Amino acid sequence: MRSRVADWLGFSSKDEFNKFFLLSTIFSLIIGVYWFLRPLKDSVFMTVVGGNYIPMAKFLSLIVVFPLVIIYSKLVDILPRHKLFYILATLYGIMALGFAVLMATPGIGMANAVASPYRFWGWAWYVYVESFGSLLPILFWAFAADTTMPDVAKRGFPFISFIAQFGVLLGCSINAGRFGVFSITTTLLGSAVAMVMIALMVYIFMQSVSVDQLKSYNSGAADKKGKKASFMDAFRLMFSQPYLLGILFSIVIYEVLNTLFDFKFKTLVAEAVQRYIIDNNIAVDQIGAIKTQMFNQWTGSMGEWMSILGIVAYLLGLGKMYRQNSAEFSNFRWPWWAAFGRHNHM
Repeated sequence: MRSRVADWLGFSSKDEFNKFFLLSTIFSLIIGVYWFLRPLKDSVFMTVVGGNYIPMAKFLSLIVVFPLVIIYSKLVDILPRHKLFYILATLYGIMALGFAVLMATPGIGMANAVASPYRFWGWAWYVYVESFGSLLPILFWAFAADTTMPDVAKRGFPFISFIAQFGVLLGCSINAGRFGVFSITTTLLGSAVAMVMIALMVYIFMQSVSVDQLKSYNSGAADKKGKKASFMDAFRLMFSQPYLLGILFSIVIYEVLNTLFDFKFKTLVAEAVQRYIIDNNIAVDQIGAIKTQMFNQWTGSMGEWMSILGIVAYLLGLGKMYRQNSAEFSNFRWPWWAAFGRHNHM
């Protein structure tokens, strides 16, 4: 059965399918936990600090995440990526438990619905979720690239992205209340357990996948002498190459537009939730929980539709587009206007 599934998906062997099945499970957990926490990030912050401070929180998270990425790049040079997974997943799991305690504490937790920019743990919570969404996916793809040859990645990476959509769907469905309504403390405890499972799945991957399936383009590079590229070297390279600079600007433009639309969407949701609370005379000590629950239902539903569209796109052939080999791509006839943006040697 596994061999037939592997053939249908385009994998060359059962072992290759098993490898990417484990990788897709790991990434599904990572992305599922993030989309599990993402609605909570905004709903908790709006209740504790205030929705008007979200742009400032975005800027703060950028300031904090940037040095964290630099520290991460240093750790990658010191530790194997699978061990770094153990450390980061455990660390984020412990912090999730800490935030669960804070949110459940009377007076300073969610029972206190008086928003104030001086409730500093709300800012820390926002940065925590943002940093998780930045560091863990980066680490995963670095780990996947270091254990996969380029030709095999064409078959396996689209499959990972496809399976990850089910992780998004599950995380968003829980927030949307499809499986019942859970308290914030319960959801954070579940997130901590899922983070431990990420580390466990990485350990299972390292123990069960054969050595020949772990080869990559960089295999043996550690034995070669030479100066390793630093974070600043990569930074300079990005701004010196038009190709990389184009990728940078395309990502930046997308993120700016996405942030603007996302902020407008969440502002409208917050206004609708506030009207509901006023119209129904919700008790003061219940406002924080009601706000979070309703906000999660709205944003969770949005995430559900996003993941469903991703699944449908893959099933309609997007995965096959990713698997096209370089020879087929090189035979593609570019339109006349594309020549202005291409180098002569291409």
